[in-house]
Amino acid sequence: MSALVPNRLFLLALAGVLLLVAPPAPGAEPLSVEKGASRTGDLVGLGRPISVDGEVIGAVVAIASTVRIAGRVSGDVILPLGGEVTFLPGARVGGDFLCVGCQVVGDATTAVAGHVRTLEALEASFLTELRTSPLRSAAVSPLLLAFRLAILTGWLLVGMILLYLGPRRVGAAARALPGRTPFLASLGATAALGVVLLSALLLSIVPAKAALFLVFTLFMALSLAKAFGLAVLFVALGRFLTKDARRGSFFFGDPAALSLGLLALGLLSLIPAAGPIVWAIATVIGIGLALETGFGREAAV
Repeated sequence: MSALVPNRLFLLALAGVLLLVAPPAPGAEPLSVEKGASRTGDLVGLGRPISVDGEVIGAVVAIASTVRIAGRVSGDVILPLGGEVTFLPGARVGGDFLCVGCQVVGDATTAVAGHVRTLEALEASFLTELRTSPLRSAAVSPLLLAFRLAILTGWLLVGMILLYLGPRRVGAAARALPGRTPFLASLGATAALGVVLLSALLLSIVPAKAALFLVFTLFMALSLAKAFGLAVLFVALGRFLTKDARRGSFFFGDPAALSLGLLALGLLSLIPAAGPIVWAIATVIGIGLALETGFGREAAV
């Protein structure tokens, strides 16, 4: 399975958010693939039951509905918002099975060729992640630690590139941070939620290819705001930590401030349970800061 498939299916799953504001009508007509028939393309049911007796060459995504599989699905089967899935004898799923808060009838491990990911399995993985935190246990997986260090190194590289391309914008935006964190956090969280809701709407009313392109564009814009905002946040935190540094010293200047700020937040992100929360708060503050300052444009004026 290509690396793009999980991202594409994740975008399709976002359509479930639309049900919060527009629930489906009761008794909706089911989506069916009869025995001996073949359907090419993803099969998405927004509150509509799905029945597969034939073959689906693609993925099956059910939003708050039920799925019955007696035939074959070449891709993944995803139920991101509850519901029920039934695997009958002879059912085959070529991809993964993701079930969040849904009921499973039948033997999923036999029917699914890929991974079976349920809410219980995700919770177990999260608890395992907490137990393997570098700040909690001495028995750290070298691969896990290397992965985390690689992520922090990537953020350092992104921050340095942004600082090199737009030092005045990054520096000016960092000066706009003190005393405004609650507002910026609210703005960033609102922007992220707005992107999710708008993406759900686009996936529901716009043709699939155009919708995926628009959703991809929205998430790219949000990712750019996150990258710029976090770089500014690193610099602002680093400036606070190096406020007594003398000119010409190793800790003087924004590159050093960015490195120290990233190191401080990176260490906090490794704390069990609290670390992801700290990083999430930093992310929404960064997004809000990027939007409020126009990526540093207004602050630099």
